[in-house]
Amino acid sequence: MTIGPGDGQADAVEIEWQFDALDLRPAGRWLASLSAGSTSIGALGPITALARPTVVQEDLYLDTEDWRIAQAGYVLRVRKAKNKQEVTLKALTGHSKGIGSAPKRRREVNEPFADNASRWIEEGGPVGWRVSALIGRRPLQQVLEVQTRRRPFVLHLGDNDVAEVALDETAISIDNQNPMRLLRVEVEVLAPWVEVLAPLVEDLQRSSGLAPAPLSKFEAGAVARGYVIPTRIDLGPTAITSDTTIGALA
Repeated sequence: MTIGPGDGQADAVEIEWQFDALDLRPAGRWLASLSAGSTSIGALGPITALARPTVVQEDLYLDTEDWRIAQAGYVLRVRKAKNKQEVTLKALTGHSKGIGSAPKRRREVNEPFADNASRWIEEGGPVGWRVSALIGRRPLQQVLEVQTRRRPFVLHLGDNDVAEVALDETAISIDNQNPMRLLRVEVEVLAPWVEVLAPLVEDLQRSSGLAPAPLSKFEAGAVARGYVIPTRIDLGPTAITSDTTIGALA
């Protein structure tokens, strides 16, 4: 997201609504209505949607053969798009504050890299050193390939860019067969504006016939491919009481 915090190497929390769509055109019409500047949010004034150039991005998800990164609760994504290449370590499962279609909040660490895609882990940047700590000497392998055509729109309120709405057409490769296809509307918002924009996002969902997405793109692809990802390693109870033995403490 171009309006997010940091300079491409941020350790941040992504706050995002994710919706499944049967068709992206209703959401496109909703955004076009915002572009006219006729929608206001109280005393904050009109909110507008500014279209950004459409981008085609290729996402490769990597893990070890025994799913070391997934077991730690993360996914590792290498993204390539025009004039942009970055590797991201993102929490596998986000949590929502509240119920229903509340946004998911997921920790993510981003790191740009140059044309030599294999050097980011050797250079020990913000993603590289974390991945090295998780996998040790185990080699990484590609577990999923995702291609997305994204139409982004920046939501502008007052003097601030407060959110980005992305209309995504996604194809996920499944064993050289016909790809799995998803239509998604994603709304990523800066933390101070979540409560302010929640009614607007509800209107987008209702007027465009959207449904909260139960799975991320990676999770949907993993289900389609039949992956069985191990649960996190159980290290036993962590509580210490007066009855805890020295052996249990160790």
